[in-house]
Amino acid sequence: MVLRKVSVIISIFNLVDYVEQLIDNLKKQTYKNAEYLIIDDGSTDKSIDVLLTLTKNDTRFKIIQTRKTGVSDSRNLGLKIAAGEFVIFIDGDDFFEKDMVSQYVDAILSNDTDIEFFSFIRSKGSDLEKWKISGSKIGNASNDVNHILGQKDLLLEISKGVIGGYTFAYISKKSLWNGIGFPSNIDRLEDLYGLVQLLKRNPKITGHINNTSYYYYVTRESSLMNCMSWNDRLEILLTYQKIFALTGEFEEMIKSFYGLYFYSALQSLKVAALSQDRYYFKRFRKIALNGYFKSKLDVRHRIYASVICAISLVLGMNGLGSFLKFREKTRIKED
Repeated sequence: MVLRKVSVIISIFNLVDYVEQLIDNLKKQTYKNAEYLIIDDGSTDKSIDVLLTLTKNDTRFKIIQTRKTGVSDSRNLGLKIAAGEFVIFIDGDDFFEKDMVSQYVDAILSNDTDIEFFSFIRSKGSDLEKWKISGSKIGNASNDVNHILGQKDLLLEISKGVIGGYTFAYISKKSLWNGIGFPSNIDRLEDLYGLVQLLKRNPKITGHINNTSYYYYVTRESSLMNCMSWNDRLEILLTYQKIFALTGEFEEMIKSFYGLYFYSALQSLKVAALSQDRYYFKRFRKIALNGYFKSKLDVRHRIYASVICAISLVLGMNGLGSFLKFREKTRIKED
């Protein structure tokens, strides 16, 4: 049987400490017809030197060095030169099972879909075996969705937070990306925006959600999402507004998208209260209250959101900060 070709696209920047681990994981993949496109986004460390040394004489690997323009441009370059029928994106500092590529391909072929989504493990630390035990499975449905989903249903699952924008959590046909890519002018949630745009531009797309996990997403203190400035937090909300514009004709899912928008604003409101930043506390409180009345939340989340919003209005920044600290102490004691 002829194996269908897969292009695995990896954007890296200053990952010299993880390059050896990355190449080792890629070389162990059991799928025999994959190309690995590694785009170095202007690293200033020795990443490119290590990459070239470790992949020398291995024709599966293509190493491309560019000036730093961002992860979206790197992924788009990978899409442009990819020779595979299918594409998978991965992050350069994560782990994945040796049969990840094979399992992704098997799913999209057996279900005869255009895109397949997978769950994954979110973990901290550096021991893969410990991750398998302590990591939490997130990213998709609690059970496999047995039926094939069309464009509208896939967008609805995104609006409800069932499908995230994580690029490593899906395999797609390369043909879906013809004429589109990830937005180079968006630095936050560019992956989610890119996915929504992909679905919007392909009205006849079919997809399927799997609850199996082959990928270990590593959260580090130094990662981008753990180093957000106030401007970063505001840009996330701006990206959600751009997503609203993309999906405007699907009125029933706008309220669900507003739920994601609201919780992002609420998280920033809590950070402002705990850090005693009065300016951003007032700013995110206004944004959160606006999102609260426009969002669709289930009863449990509506109650929690109502409590946080009410405290922020009645007791202000100090009151909300005290409540959050008390709640965290209580949680620690219960654990």
